[in-house]
Amino acid sequence: MANVKIEPEKRELFHQILDLVLDINESDSKDTAFMYFGGHVDVISVDVCTNGWDSKYDPDVRSNFYIESNISKYKETVQKLSEVKENMHVL
Repeated sequence: MANVKIEPEKRELFHQILDLVLDINESDSKDTAFMYFGGHVDVISVDVCTNGWDSKYDPDVRSNFYIESNISKYKETVQKLSEVKENMHVL
């Protein structure tokens, strides 16, 4: 699966996802976002804990998909992260 070329529109959405994860983590809120890209299997995984990370709880937002997934998975993830960013409670 490795070395799959990502389509330009998906690549742009991938960058938006990364930017949103960074924005969430750089905020003054408790929200904590995690992003994993497994290049060896072409998987993207995003988790958000809206009250801060705690090992006792599952993430409030979770999105896992493959590079080859339909572009709607990318857009859905951008939408979820945008909603988290808009609804953050700054400390």
